Amino acid sequence: QYEIVEAIDYSALLFAIHTYYALLMKLLAAELAYLFGAGKWLGSYVAELEDARMRNLDEFKNDLEDLENGGIFKRLLNVTNFIEGNYFSWYLEELDDETADAISLISKELYEYEPATPIFESDYTRDFLKRLYQNLVPQKIRRNLGEYYTPWLAELLLDEVGLTVDYFEKLASKANGLTDPLNLRILDPACGSGTFLILTIKRLRKYAEQHFMQDILPSSLLKNVVGLI
Repeated sequence: QYEIVEAIDYSALLFAIHTYYALLMKLLAAELAYLFGAGKWLGSYVAELEDARMRNLDEFKNDLEDLENGGIFKRLLNVTNFIEGNYFSWYLEELDDETADAISLISKELYEYEPATPIFESDYTRDFLKRLYQNLVPQKIRRNLGEYYTPWLAELLLDEVGLTVDYFEKLASKANGLTDPLNLRILDPACGSGTFLILTIKRLRKYAEQHFMQDILPSSLLKNVVGLI
């Protein structure tokens, strides 16, 4: 898949793939932060990053360090601890012109895409990052790691545990309170990419729309639907 002909160090290959994947997610998140930050259009983060690269390496590195430390998200969205540096920020310690040019190329490619697509086409892009990961990591490696994806299973399990719109209706009728289903505490202790949480939220949203409670839904979800990675 990666046209590597010599002997492969699979640990190094997987670490490199995860570094790329993590960086791409951070760049996408920063682009969305620019789109919605402070309630106004702020331009393009990846375009500004590319401009910094054209000026000099030090400025480019400073911008990436700010991204890895979560500064962008704190300033624009008032979200703290969104990113606090991790194993996959190691490239900053080794950043040179070659690596910077590679990251700059990623920025150029991202600039060609509409950043609001995840909002306008949410149903289509819901599992975008999961599909991206599956395409980046060769199937042989994923299978050797025990990674098997069965998206239909998540819907079945939610039905089995009773997290259905019908159950929400029965709960509301029994408690004589339409908002009670929105106060259910739901925890996925190993949420991964959030498949179960996303499907649960989708079901709660459907219930809220049927009862015209969209205005209180966001605060309820933030309070009651939790996932641990």
